[in-house]
Amino acid sequence: MKKSLVLVLVLVLTLCSAVCAETSPFCKLNPSAFDSVSFILTEAETGTVVIEEKADEHLPMASITKLMVLLIADEYIEEGKLSLDEIVTGTATAKATEGSRVYLDEGEEMTLDDILKSISIPSANDAAVALAEHISGSEEAFVKLMNERAEKLGLKNTHYVTASGLDADGHYSTARDISVLAREIMLKHPRIMQHAATVSDTLRNGSFPLTNTNNLLSNYEYATGLKTGTTDGAGYCLAATAEKNGTKLIAVLLGAPTSADRFNEAKYLFEYAFSDFSLIKVQGKGALSDDEGNPVYAEVIRGNKQTVPLNAKKDVFVYIPSSHSGEIKTELEIDEKLTAPIPEGTVVGKIKYSIGDTVVASADAVTAVKIKKMNIFQAFWHVLRAWFSL
Repeated sequence: MKKSLVLVLVLVLTLCSAVCAETSPFCKLNPSAFDSVSFILTEAETGTVVIEEKADEHLPMASITKLMVLLIADEYIEEGKLSLDEIVTGTATAKATEGSRVYLDEGEEMTLDDILKSISIPSANDAAVALAEHISGSEEAFVKLMNERAEKLGLKNTHYVTASGLDADGHYSTARDISVLAREIMLKHPRIMQHAATVSDTLRNGSFPLTNTNNLLSNYEYATGLKTGTTDGAGYCLAATAEKNGTKLIAVLLGAPTSADRFNEAKYLFEYAFSDFSLIKVQGKGALSDDEGNPVYAEVIRGNKQTVPLNAKKDVFVYIPSSHSGEIKTELEIDEKLTAPIPEGTVVGKIKYSIGDTVVASADAVTAVKIKKMNIFQAFWHVLRAWFSL
């Protein structure tokens, strides 16, 4: 029997809140509540995985493939290799591509901006192939570029064969890899996110309507993107993004049996996390402090100063169940012997934030100032003081 996630949401959240406090700061919902073959829910700022199921299983991902196409194109725009107003010309290969299309004719000219809209909004396969050919000369050459970029991004369980996402032997990814790719886009590529959040638009001077395939944009107030995918081999797939009160979430679902399932399950995951979890800033960029708010210092050997203040290089956040927010403990691990000279900004250890035995975040501890070697007078005074202390 099909499970009704909407109806059981309140009950499951209530039960999970009670269980989570006893088991883990990262609550894991019952995977049997989901019909998707594989899924993962990630908080974008910290990269924290809230829940996952079969997140490393190799699966076809249909048009979610196009996220890599969009990423490469946007990076080329940023590097000055492409411009939004340059012309992309339709080819016979692009025209013959099956599946979702904007019916790009052979020889038809579109601006790159319109091609990107066609890929992002209605998930047009012909536009994706035309763009691949425009950048690399052929879809095959562009796919090589896609796999090289995947490797640089650390997508160890992803291999592309097509730019469109149509089913092909050896064309696969995982929910985890797609989440990493989506996070890269969500945090660093606002132009892609703008198109991904567009519900409708037009091409060809307003004569050809574009409708976004992501129904969450119309049915979930916090939805911000990102990409759908559907083929016979992949089933119904979704890489969804949402934002509420500054917290950004990514839900990836692969192999859902129906289109409605992927959207309902993504919304369910988002509502769960937004309800039970909080993004908490545990350390600001700059001076490190302990649990009582006192500045943190490290001892120095043979320096012009005996201690050096420590800094965090960036803000540190944790994403944890709200019920655990008062349980975070700070632990500083410093290299045993810090010997001068020590340049400013030297990494001398780590500061860790834990709930019980679980480390929920860590950051490099760096020296806030430069420490010089003690001069001859300081060395003499140091020896003299040590002698008198005997």
